[in-house]
Amino acid sequence: MSHGLASHRTSSSVGPTTTTTSTAPAVVFERVTVDYGDGPVLVDFDLEVAAGEWVGLLGPNGAGKSTALGVVSGLVTHEGSTRIGDADPGRWRPRQWASAVALVPQRPIIPPGLTVTDYVLLGRTAHIPTFGIETTTDLDAVAAAMERLDLHDFTDRPVLALSGGELQRVVLARALVQEASILLLDEPTSALDIGHGQHVLELIDALRIERGLTVLSAMHDLTLASQFADRVVLLDQGRTVATGAPRDVLTQQRLARHYDADVQILDDGEGGIIVVPVRRDRPTRAGSSTRPTTTDRSTR
Repeated sequence: MSHGLASHRTSSSVGPTTTTTSTAPAVVFERVTVDYGDGPVLVDFDLEVAAGEWVGLLGPNGAGKSTALGVVSGLVTHEGSTRIGDADPGRWRPRQWASAVALVPQRPIIPPGLTVTDYVLLGRTAHIPTFGIETTTDLDAVAAAMERLDLHDFTDRPVLALSGGELQRVVLARALVQEASILLLDEPTSALDIGHGQHVLELIDALRIERGLTVLSAMHDLTLASQFADRVVLLDQGRTVATGAPRDVLTQQRLARHYDADVQILDDGEGGIIVVPVRRDRPTRAGSSTRPTTTDRSTR
């Protein structure tokens, strides 16, 4: 595997990379509510994401994270208002959406019969004129994205023959070749092993700096979220319960309350945090059980 990403982050840069962000928001939610018919899944959601910022959406299953991404990508009908830059995207055509917003979904729909190269090339659709064909620029963008995501050996392989982790990197490559200014990630490391997961997030962070990307990501891995996101938003039952720096939001008490999880929060020595699950009941050799004690258990 050829990673080649170390040059984008120094060895001491474990926490979120500091970037110069614009004061103008790239994405705005104002009192956004989504109801699929059996009760709201997102309720009066307000959020401003600055241009160049990485914001992580956190929360238990069903909290509304993926729905919020669906609103920004134009796939989810909602009440309330959204803005992308200075524009109201409500009347945008699909080509306008694709030029501004790239989505890496958790469960992509893959057309049968496509090779990896064909699928990644679909990300260039917004750059190819109607009835036009791909140019050398389009093919070069595809080749560069595949190289950076360690997909150079998969060019002619059928997409449906890939493993889950390989497919996840291919879907990310398709999003990157769109060259949109806003990148939406729905659980971007869920199918990746620890090495590929780290390198994919490092690549995204490097591209954020190179291209001035704005990143909005739904993540279950709280440690990775704390290390890469500038700011996190904790959702539960469709409502925002906390927002701010990862260290301030991800406390033992709050994770116990909203995730029903026993965890320890450790300092990583570089300004970031590590969230470690703690087993609640560990059987002893005699067959009985003992419950470990954490510093905040009395607060639950």
